[in-house]
Amino acid sequence: MRRAVSLMLAAALIIGCAAGCDTGETVSVWLLAPEDSGSGVKSVEAPVPEGEDAGFAAMRALIDPPDSAVAGGLESPFAEGVECEGVEYAGSTAIVRLSEEYLRMSGFELSEAEGCTALTMLEIPRVSSVRILVDGRPHPEGTQDVLSASDIAYENPGEGSFERELTLYFRSDSTGRLSAETRGIVMPEGESVERYVIEELIKGPTQSGLGPVLPDTLELLEVDSSDSVCLLDFSDDFEEITEGSRSDEMFALAAIVNSLAASSSVETVLFAEEGAPLYGGASLGECRSEYGSSGYAEFTVYLPSNNGLYVEPVRAMLDVSGAYGLDRLLVEYLMGGLDGAGFDSALPPETRVERIRSNSTRCTIDFADGFDDSINSAGESGRLMLAALAHTLSANGYGVSELEILVDGEPFTVVSANAEDIAP
Repeated sequence: MRRAVSLMLAAALIIGCAAGCDTGETVSVWLLAPEDSGSGVKSVEAPVPEGEDAGFAAMRALIDPPDSAVAGGLESPFAEGVECEGVEYAGSTAIVRLSEEYLRMSGFELSEAEGCTALTMLEIPRVSSVRILVDGRPHPEGTQDVLSASDIAYENPGEGSFERELTLYFRSDSTGRLSAETRGIVMPEGESVERYVIEELIKGPTQSGLGPVLPDTLELLEVDSSDSVCLLDFSDDFEEITEGSRSDEMFALAAIVNSLAASSSVETVLFAEEGAPLYGGASLGECRSEYGSSGYAEFTVYLPSNNGLYVEPVRAMLDVSGAYGLDRLLVEYLMGGLDGAGFDSALPPETRVERIRSNSTRCTIDFADGFDDSINSAGESGRLMLAALAHTLSANGYGVSELEILVDGEPFTVVSANAEDIAP
């Protein structure tokens, strides 16, 4: 069983060893201890060559431990090839500059390297915080940009516990899309990894440049996984998502499902609030609209608002590498919904398109028989479906003035993209 490293800290571990550190001759270096030692890390004394900075000497010994430490079963937390290029000081902050090989580390190994570096550098009397940089920037998966005594704790998981690496999705501040963050946790055997995924999502991101997707007041009341389907029952704080903007709602749902799909065997998710099923009891699968491969491009689509009064613009990624034209792809997206399988679609999921013709002023779509019945029976929501279709095509260069809809070749209605349809 591997040791666990968490950035939640017990400062006593550091305070107890800082005294008596003679940086003129030796410095304390914290290395990974054998798994059966009863301690995750252990310190050894390393010499400081005459005229060399104590922090730089400590980092060299941390990356390449003394022979006596290796003989005792201690290990460096760094991957092979990582080098210390220098140590600088900005007030009480030690700035450790590492080679680019450090960027290849991730997950628990990265946390271990962060922890050992901070513990070691905090032994230097003038140091109260540590920054680890590569080419002037922190590791993109690092836990904190600045580490201090209140941020680090080493502990051994108890018997029956194990480490798990989770891939969590949050909203990128720079791109506005979902971006993955890898995080290590320690969980008891037999516990639901799905619960841990959601609880970590509620805690929010630890990487700079990422924003939360779930409200921090949200509670997960129940998790029930069967085969590849997971039911999540949330507290009524989930209303903040279901009654908010459609864009934020889609990000939250996509983040939940994509995180579960990446970290567990879950393929689809059922949502409930205080025991009441949401989204008509439909399940949501991994969301194609958040994929960032080169074959995808970004578009603006319009979806009915949660209050049922307007349509709202939402950013979406569409696969443009196929044979269909953009007009057909946009219609397919509105039918396919968030996951491409009909979840919360803006058009009746059973809709079938017979033909689409577009010119500079009008887009004509011929739907299969039954589309008219679906729209008419939906009442006001049916009107919003048509408005979403008209605005989506208009916003992307189709039907700039009007959208003509046929059903089985016969005229059904003409819809314009009116500004008053859009949520204020």
